Amino acid sequence: MEVLINRFNKGILYTNQNCVACNKCIMDCCVPGANIAINKNGKSRVEVSSSKCISCGYCLDSCSHNARQYKDDTERFFDDLKNGQKISLIVSPVFLVLHEKIANKVFGYLKSIGVNRIYDGSFGAEISVWAHVKYINSARKNNSNKKFIAQHCPAVVNFAQQVCPDLLDCMIPVHTPTMCSAIHIKDYLKDDSKLAVLSPCVTQIDEVREFSDYLSYNITFEKLLDYLSDVDFSSFNEVPELTSVGFGKFVFMSGGIKECAKMFLPPQGLLLNYESLNLHVNKLFSSINSMSQNNFQPLLLDSVACNFGCYYGSGVNKKKNDFVKIFAKLQNHSKELHSETYYSTDYESNFKKLDEKLKNIEFNSFLREYTDLYNQPAKIPEQLYDDIFNLMHKTTAEKKNLNCRSCGYESCKSFVESVAYGYNRIENCIHYLNAEMQQRLYTDLQTGIPNRMFFERKLKTLLSDHPEIEYVAVVGDINRLGNINDLYGFEKGSKVIKLVAKKLCELAKDGGICARFGGGTFALCIPYTVERLNELHSIRYFDFSDLGIEFPVTMRFGLCSFDVDREDYVKCVNLAVFVMNKIKDRMRNVYRFYTEEIEDNLKQESEITLSMRKAMEEDEFSLFFQPQCELHNKKLVGAEVLSRWIKKDGSLISPAIFIPIFEKNGFICEFDKFVWENTFKIIRKWLDENRTIVPISVNVSRMSLESDAIIGILTNLQKKYNVPNEYIHFEITESAVMDDKTQLIQRVSKIRELGFDIAMDDFGSGYSSLNTLKDIPIDVLKLDMDFLSGNLKNRKSDNILTSVIRMAQSLNLYTIAEGVETEEQANYLKNIGCNIIQGFYYSKPICQKEFEHFMEVNQKSVMKRQEIVSKIYLTESEYKLTKQLKLLVEKSPVSICLFRLKFSKGKLDAALVKTNEQFLTFSGYSREEVMNWSFKDWIAVIHPLDIPGFCMKFVKALKNQFKDTASYLYRAKAKDGHYVWVKIMSSGIKENDEEDIDTNDYLNTTSVGSDEVGTGDYFGPIVVTASFVSKDDIESICISLAEKTPTQKKVYFLFSLRTDDRSMERDMIRTNQLFHAMIDNGFISEDGPNRYMILSKELQGRKIKDVDSDFRHPWDVVNFLSTDLKSCCATYVEHGEYCKADCEDRLKRWPILSCQQVRWQLFEFTKEG
Repeated sequence: MEVLINRFNKGILYTNQNCVACNKCIMDCCVPGANIAINKNGKSRVEVSSSKCISCGYCLDSCSHNARQYKDDTERFFDDLKNGQKISLIVSPVFLVLHEKIANKVFGYLKSIGVNRIYDGSFGAEISVWAHVKYINSARKNNSNKKFIAQHCPAVVNFAQQVCPDLLDCMIPVHTPTMCSAIHIKDYLKDDSKLAVLSPCVTQIDEVREFSDYLSYNITFEKLLDYLSDVDFSSFNEVPELTSVGFGKFVFMSGGIKECAKMFLPPQGLLLNYESLNLHVNKLFSSINSMSQNNFQPLLLDSVACNFGCYYGSGVNKKKNDFVKIFAKLQNHSKELHSETYYSTDYESNFKKLDEKLKNIEFNSFLREYTDLYNQPAKIPEQLYDDIFNLMHKTTAEKKNLNCRSCGYESCKSFVESVAYGYNRIENCIHYLNAEMQQRLYTDLQTGIPNRMFFERKLKTLLSDHPEIEYVAVVGDINRLGNINDLYGFEKGSKVIKLVAKKLCELAKDGGICARFGGGTFALCIPYTVERLNELHSIRYFDFSDLGIEFPVTMRFGLCSFDVDREDYVKCVNLAVFVMNKIKDRMRNVYRFYTEEIEDNLKQESEITLSMRKAMEEDEFSLFFQPQCELHNKKLVGAEVLSRWIKKDGSLISPAIFIPIFEKNGFICEFDKFVWENTFKIIRKWLDENRTIVPISVNVSRMSLESDAIIGILTNLQKKYNVPNEYIHFEITESAVMDDKTQLIQRVSKIRELGFDIAMDDFGSGYSSLNTLKDIPIDVLKLDMDFLSGNLKNRKSDNILTSVIRMAQSLNLYTIAEGVETEEQANYLKNIGCNIIQGFYYSKPICQKEFEHFMEVNQKSVMKRQEIVSKIYLTESEYKLTKQLKLLVEKSPVSICLFRLKFSKGKLDAALVKTNEQFLTFSGYSREEVMNWSFKDWIAVIHPLDIPGFCMKFVKALKNQFKDTASYLYRAKAKDGHYVWVKIMSSGIKENDEEDIDTNDYLNTTSVGSDEVGTGDYFGPIVVTASFVSKDDIESICISLAEKTPTQKKVYFLFSLRTDDRSMERDMIRTNQLFHAMIDNGFISEDGPNRYMILSKELQGRKIKDVDSDFRHPWDVVNFLSTDLKSCCATYVEHGEYCKADCEDRLKRWPILSCQQVRWQLFEFTKEG
């Protein structure tokens, strides 16, 4: 395109920077393609095609922005004069008329600066008329009907040669008056100077270039006077030579040739004149050729380019001339023409006089030839017309024939032709721009379907035009569109949108509308019929597997009948959007109608939003307290603040209604501050009244946690009311963690730094509960109420809840179960180890006054939370088993203890399920004491000498899975300290879902602690996988090792660590616990826990190898222990060469060892003494 643009503006006429592409130049130009509409650097402009322009200069006058300029030879003329060039000047007689007062002065000045001779061009005009008449007379002898076009305008010549070559046969082949003057001066007067022409015509320069042997310069009136604007002409004067005393000066008037020719041609010939150039000239002459009436034949057409002839030429400064006076003067000259000596009724006599005057010149000297320069344009196919019209949004006959001419062309078809030939751009059609703007305004550019603006506009018309039809608004949104863009790229996401648009448009055909609102949201208006709705509901999902999208693409749709409010159709669409946004299901296409219930909820939401601030100002919000009690002692340990909205008329609005609305409209932050401040104020009051009080938990909404302002607010409340931190706890919901976790962790940590405990409310309701527990620093875990709903005998729920509580205990977190309403729920929670309950079973939420009374009544039973001891109780399956044996235990005349035994990964757990009064009386211990005992506590009361036998009996019974009753007589220590003989008879029942117990694992594990130690280092090998052992396990191992007396008093611990940072951090906690436990039990070590590699030190002359290079695989560990350290296991004496195999077998049992992404730590401990 740049190459194309560079060939413009290279000719006589050119476009400057003032162009605004108004198209007036195109409208006035007679040459198709001479003006080229382009867009250059984002700016539209019209430039001149040098190859097509005929230099008529029309555009100079038509442009009101002064954007067109022209070039002539004025500067070159004066430069050559300064350089001594010999130059004579031919002056158009028009200059003598337009500038009558200064003309001779200008000539005098030009003579003074070196112009050789100055000639009046009117003499050449007489020669031109003479030659015209002579040629007509000669041509009509051979063809009496021949028609002629007079030729004295260079622009007409250019037009005929380049645009209308059909005119050339009729054009008289005679030179223009200027060229006739030049030929006469050069050939007959023998002036050897270079000739310059002082002309009113810009086109004259083309004649100068064409006949350069005669003419060298074209100087326009305007350029000459501008160049000499600073010259004082008062002292100069010069009269031109060859001044005509005849009709020559009148030739340059409009119709001048015609008027002069009348004197020399027969009166029967019709002489016409035509001003301006356009495509109608050709049509005009064609019509003249066909005219014949009463033998009155048209003879001559006098055509000039400029209106009023050369006096209004393109090289004339029209602003500086008073043309009214000039034309009045010309009229007087015209009268003088009729008094000329040549004028008489005898045209033959007139011509003889003229011929006599010019007898010394040859007729043939003034003849010329014409050249057909016309380039036939390619024919435009009809299909191309249609294609361009379609691009311009002109799809009807009416639009194709608007013919407004704002583009500069006479018709829309002509404009399309210019576009086809590359002369113009469709953007220059104002109707196209209007249609394009409308289309862009009303069309979604990505899909090509209507947008929301068009939908609403068309919807209004559709509903008003068809009041008899019931319509429904359908608004749908593509689910997980962001995921599609992230996983498959925006290009495929765009294809999904287009394909969905295509499918929905098919549903809206036949009387419906489909539009895209933006993103993945679409809207339809379809007739409310069963058939249409069934067609819509038949789309269960969209399958785009051909695009590589592996999962089904779904949408959620909201529907609202326009009968809800047919007048306010936009409201119905918005209600459909509202319903759509309420849909949570993303797995399939979901369709939901707007109902009266939803409408009632909307009204309620609106009423609450309008009245909430006034309600706060008028103290309609009250704080209620729901007590919390410790499960086992049923003592008051705290309360949660709950808000109630009690209106002036006594009606109550549930927090389940107004809290979600507050969260939605943002009022919840202000409401949070209201609750916090009032809670601080109440506790301060209780402290001032010396009441025995308990910690109060207050809720923090998700929106309050989204800003750092919460830290400043709580700090100010702390300073203002001076309430000890232990009396205020803050509860956050797990759902609050779902947004910006990093910022939330920082804010929660800052709240804890202020001294407040943090409770995680509704734990288990979120999507990533364990991650939440891992990342958020909390002190209390509140279980989601849904855990207690439904059937308590559901084993899966039982196992989940038990695991959560035990996990919380291992993390030293209190657990609170809210929503406890029955004794069965309370007993169940007690048996699985929950610490605290909250709910209607203990107390409903009560107002401040009632709660103060409640604290007074329970003053003696108030319990501090620090006094709560975490206990491991039964799972639901255990609770069921206890109920089955309850009667046996309670009614037995002998002491009975019911245990549940669980064996996992070489570790035995034993928990007391139930005992009877006979045992408690016999042993002297209380029920609370024995219920809290671990299995180690039970072994501790056995006499040391009886422990091995007890263990052997127990292990054999366990190995036999209690198929036979096991009995053993041993000594046990009662509570008063003395030993009593006990005969134990044990039996067991295998639970249905328990796997068979591999007691070999247990026996092999216990062999590590055997007294039978062989020679060499004491080595198990004790292999510990950090992520699978608890602190209690480590303590037990260390205590057991401390009781042994190894030969060389050395123990090696090998710890496996997972390599990812977070897992390794947790595993390192265990290694530190091991290290310190061994030190506490009498061992010493030069080693120390290291995060990344084992200790580098000399050991038996060998340096321990770097973990990263040598201990990547478990068998490398085995080889190192058994070979490099020269160690053997405790059973070496019995098994000898099988020591390594024994180690390998032992290592295999740790699942983490199958993963190669493991690092190892080795510790060497020596027993003191």
